Amino acid sequence: MSKIIHLSYISTGHFITDNTLQDIENTSSAFNSKVGVTGFLLFNGANFLQTLQGSEKTLTDLLARIKKDPRHYGVVVVQDHPIEAMTFPNWGMRVKRIARGGVGDATFAELRSMADPELKTMMDNFMAIGG
Repeated sequence: MSKIIHLSYISTGHFITDNTLQDIENTSSAFNSKVGVTGFLLFNGANFLQTLQGSEKTLTDLLARIKKDPRHYGVVVVQDHPIEAMTFPNWGMRVKRIARGGVGDATFAELRSMADPELKTMMDNFMAIGG
């Protein structure tokens, strides 16, 4: 069995609409389920924070595709390390547009409750700069 990798990146969106986010969720969820990847994508009105978990080879190939996607630019990997088990094993992909602070947002609260301390801090900081 290949080792499981946890990878997170940030990027800046390019003309992102609610329809764009829905398309990303539909396409990513279907694709990720086929290749054994789980994760989530947050959009704060300007930037993305995405966390992916899967095999090293699959994530390497997927990140190369992600970097070529014209819907965003400036991809910066902020986490890339092995993990014992997937945090979100039943998700192909969850996509969420968030507002500054995210107070009362049930999806964000669910994501945050599953995250390790480092990812929680990253998510909180990402929320604080939301659009």
